[in-house]
Amino acid sequence: MDLGLSLGAFHDFTLDEALEICRRLADRFHLTAVEINLQARPGPDMDWLRDVPEDKLRTFAAPFRHRGAHLPFVDLNLISTNTGIRDESLRQTQRAIEVAGRMGLTYVVVHASGFRPSFPWEKERPLWLDIFRQVGEWSGANGMVLCIENGARLVRLDRLLEIIEALDADRTRLCIDVGHAYQRLWGPRSIAARILPRLDRIWNGAFRIEKFMPFERYGSLAAFVREAGPWIHHFHLHDRKGQTDHIGLGEGAIDLEPLAPHLAEKPVILEIPRTSEEAFAKQIERALELVS
Repeated sequence: MDLGLSLGAFHDFTLDEALEICRRLADRFHLTAVEINLQARPGPDMDWLRDVPEDKLRTFAAPFRHRGAHLPFVDLNLISTNTGIRDESLRQTQRAIEVAGRMGLTYVVVHASGFRPSFPWEKERPLWLDIFRQVGEWSGANGMVLCIENGARLVRLDRLLEIIEALDADRTRLCIDVGHAYQRLWGPRSIAARILPRLDRIWNGAFRIEKFMPFERYGSLAAFVREAGPWIHHFHLHDRKGQTDHIGLGEGAIDLEPLAPHLAEKPVILEIPRTSEEAFAKQIERALELVS
């Protein structure tokens, strides 16, 4: 199993502390993957991502077989009707790709961040195709694979697969975030769609009612993964309970057993914030047990 950590999970650590913990855990568990978060977030916990220390991160990432970067997404709108907002969103995306390329990374992850009010999917789809073609060109020019993550405007897995098949690009693939795949889709189609969010929060069992899920068309997430398999580059792994995600494996309601064979075949990045080295270690052990 190619397993690794996301530096974005080290909310309570400085960059130097996070890198040192990652190195020790990589040696201890033979980790082969790492993902650097290039998202600048507010607050002191993530300030070290605002000015990227490229040389330090290049040296840190070099030993890992699978080394990537998560591109910025907070407050960006890649398809905004406001050209100033759209151009700035694309500028930040391009800059992050260039930074990742200089650090010698092998892939970048992008969200479908943004929207156009009252735009039906039929009109929005070609906009995303144009965006991903452009971002894919930038990534390829910097020697990296572009990975489109399920979530934001592409939380529905049937639309995600529709996009990747339409792009049909050699260096564009999917990052499947397991927790995002259980982000229930709410709508006015039934009374259940109004009731289940409350049940999700107060009764864990309701989460196992797999209705209005992003994978519903396929019957299960495992079934989608089987169909989309050749397009999948890697997974983001974390548990989820109702509307709360990025929680520890075994702390939520996702049945991960059906996914275990697929997780063993692709790189897996744990996106699970912890507050100590041993807490990270326990999550790594659970992930390894899952696929053993």
